[in-house]
Amino acid sequence: MGSQSKTVVGAGLKIYINNRPFGIGTAIEWVSNNSKEEVFGVDQLTPFEIEPTRNSISGSIECTKVRNDGGLEGRGITASDTNTLLEKYISIYVVDRLSGAVIFKCQNALVTNQKWRVDGRGMVKGSFGFSGLNWTGESEV
Repeated sequence: MGSQSKTVVGAGLKIYINNRPFGIGTAIEWVSNNSKEEVFGVDQLTPFEIEPTRNSISGSIECTKVRNDGGLEGRGITASDTNTLLEKYISIYVVDRLSGAVIFKCQNALVTNQKWRVDGRGMVKGSFGFSGLNWTGESEV
């Protein structure tokens, strides 16, 4: 009987958007920025403390285009250009298929951009960026 690897691999993960599997997603990346700032005293050349300032979460998801699916707008992931004021937050989850553990969870995100590439001999591929209010990882869910 073989043992299972403890390494998490991309094929072992599922991406969910708005609690539904995002089957056309091929990759995801996120950046958690926990900004810090040095605090200096009067007439001090070296800081006496480093304090937190702002936290932010952003990332991107790569995907493939499916014929007649309406794109990200048709899937309810983002609003069309004419309805940007009606855009709603989306939730993004990355779940380990084997253990069911939530690797990444962002419940209040908005799509910030989308990019598509048409290759004459390949599939139509794209990606979209997102920015969120907060996020949690596996240890906090």
